[in-house]
Amino acid sequence: SPHKFFFFFIGAPGVMHRTTEIYNYYKKLAETSPLITIQQVGLTEEGRAINLVMIGNDDAMKRPDFFKSQLALLADPRKMGSADVNAVINSTKPVFYLNGGLHSTEMGSPEMLMELAYRLITDNTDDIKKIRENIIVIINPVSEPDGRDKQVDWYYRYSKARTNFEDGFRYSPPYWGK
Repeated sequence: SPHKFFFFFIGAPGVMHRTTEIYNYYKKLAETSPLITIQQVGLTEEGRAINLVMIGNDDAMKRPDFFKSQLALLADPRKMGSADVNAVINSTKPVFYLNGGLHSTEMGSPEMLMELAYRLITDNTDDIKKIRENIIVIINPVSEPDGRDKQVDWYYRYSKARTNFEDGFRYSPPYWGK
């Protein structure tokens, strides 16, 4: 769980995680469960990793390329006739894409998504089982890793100990990209 990994509950006051810590948590989940993978899909301007996480049932995790090709067929009507649509729909799973921290000052979603991922792979309630069996969840834990790390550094250096939030001091770095 995030609590066992970080020794804090997700959302605990005064606790923010850098991108590498967030990615390391997902890597640990992927080491312990066959229902989740993490894959680097690119690099930021400053050379930080951009990773995507995939969560699904055994079938989804064993055949991701099949589902990707099926969804590609549905996305481009030129690739198949209308008679084939129902067959493709019946043989694939929809993808839910969750995007964390699109803007650097949006601090909560990268944190919350770690808890959600944990629950999606460990919870055995009927609702969660339905999600796992019928949907592929793709999570972008941190959309802007360069800005996220600058924002977390700023928070720990300048904001965490503040008591007067009406003093006119900035809540975030003046600039977080190149």
